[in-house]
Amino acid sequence: MKPGHGHTRKHAGGTKHAGSAKHKPSAAQQAARKKFQQAGAHAAHLHAVAKHAGHPTPAKWSPFADVACCAVQALAASLRMTGRAVSDADVLDLYWRVTDDPDAGMTLEAAFGAAAGYGLAGIRLLGASPARRLGDGVVLGVDLTQRHALTLDGHGVWTWGQWRPASCGLLAAADEAWALEWAVAA
Repeated sequence: MKPGHGHTRKHAGGTKHAGSAKHKPSAAQQAARKKFQQAGAHAAHLHAVAKHAGHPTPAKWSPFADVACCAVQALAASLRMTGRAVSDADVLDLYWRVTDDPDAGMTLEAAFGAAAGYGLAGIRLLGASPARRLGDGVVLGVDLTQRHALTLDGHGVWTWGQWRPASCGLLAAADEAWALEWAVAA
C-alpha cells in the first residue's frame, strides 16, 4: 500500500500489524468478546428494586450476660459519665419494665422511651437527638454479628460495663449516633 500525503509507510495501513495477534484475535478471543458484550448488554437492562426499610432490629447482642440489655447498658454508661451512679440492678429494672423476655433485646428508641418514662437510677431522660458530632456520652448503634449499642468515652467505648479502646472497624459499623440529655434530678 502506498502512503498517502502526510503519512509514512508505518501508518498507512500496510502490513506491519496486519498479521499480529493484537489486530487479529483468535477464534477463542472473538467468542469470549462476543459473550462478554452480550452479558454487558443484558446487565445494562437490569433494574434495582427498592425494598421497604422495615422495622428497627432490637439491639440484643449479649456475649457476657444472660440478658440482652445492651441498649439499656449504653444509656447507663452515658448517665454514669454525668457523675451519677447506676447499678446493674437499675439497668435490669429498666429492661424488665419493657420486656419479660431475656433474649428479646430492644431498640435504642425503645430504651429512650423507657428511660424517659420510668427513669434510670431515678433520673429521667429528657431527650435523645441525632448527634451532630461524635463525643463523650454519645450512644452508638452498631451492626456487628447482631445489633449492639455502646457509648463513646474519649478514645474508647463503654460496652457491657467495660471500657475498651475504640477500633476503626467498630466505629465504621455504627449506623446511628445519639446525644442524650438527662434531667438534673428525678
